[in-house]
Amino acid sequence: MFSKWTSTASSAGLPSNEKDGSSAENLLLSSSLEENRDAEEWTRASPPSRRSHWLWTILNILLFLFSLSVLLHQAYQKHAEARVKNGLLKKTSFFSPILDRVEIPTYVKQTDGSLFESEHPSPYRNGRKPDPKVNDAWEAFDNIRTFPISADDVRRLGKDPSLAVKFPEEYGLGPDAYVAQLDIFHQIHCLNLLRHLAWAEYDRDEQHGKKPYSELHWVHVSHCTDMLMQNIMCAGNTDVLTFNWMETQKWPFPDFFVNHQCRDFDTIVRWQEENALPLMMGRNLTRPPDAKEIPAPDAYYELFGKEKNVSIHHMI
Repeated sequence: MFSKWTSTASSAGLPSNEKDGSSAENLLLSSSLEENRDAEEWTRASPPSRRSHWLWTILNILLFLFSLSVLLHQAYQKHAEARVKNGLLKKTSFFSPILDRVEIPTYVKQTDGSLFESEHPSPYRNGRKPDPKVNDAWEAFDNIRTFPISADDVRRLGKDPSLAVKFPEEYGLGPDAYVAQLDIFHQIHCLNLLRHLAWAEYDRDEQHGKKPYSELHWVHVSHCTDMLMQNIMCAGNTDVLTFNWMETQKWPFPDFFVNHQCRDFDTIVRWQEENALPLMMGRNLTRPPDAKEIPAPDAYYELFGKEKNVSIHHMI
């Protein structure tokens, strides 16, 4: 290209030194123009790049502020729930006017699951025979007490105030006082009934048939009753039942159709079916030679002696 340009300049009759100078100037001019074009193109391209950078920065700031607001809102809700009386219990319970009247503390407690006598047994647990003191402890709960609730409470319980029993106005409770009970004490009453039926067999007259149950059976009855009692007390259900006037009945009749906030039992059953091992895999476990042992309670040796190897596993 350069030789062609030189030839063109020569044909124009220019002096050779002028040709060389003009050539250099033109080359410099061309190079300068190209640099200017590059600079202009970079300048034109640069602002959009900066705008894009600032756009992403703003979007990130907005996203951060949104996330922060969500976290602060959740923290505020938890704080607000903690400040509301029984706020957390209300989230896992059906409506109960009791939750608005008294703060119910919660705590962690390990179930006393001893099969034999415990070192510190509850007052509701029999030993290996009926105990009048245990009966007295149960009876203190079996006399279920009533308390007044309002018509609005009745409606929030899912019941019709026009069918619910009211306390007589001469009681001095006012015209808006409906009869209510805590269902937890009704549950204890039901368990106590079964406990009495079980222990009624203890004094069976052997002349009318062989005494059907061993001492271990009564240990088992005592253990099961106590476990259920501990769980009822631990759950501390505050659900409320109301009363109706039922034909043929002179006294108020309890409405046992109580609304509860429940966990889905079918889901728990499905989970067990999908995750539990075959039944015999659990039943065929035997102690390996190097296993660490816990001591057997004295009650075991009292029942079976030290020379016997009785498997409790197959007897309960």
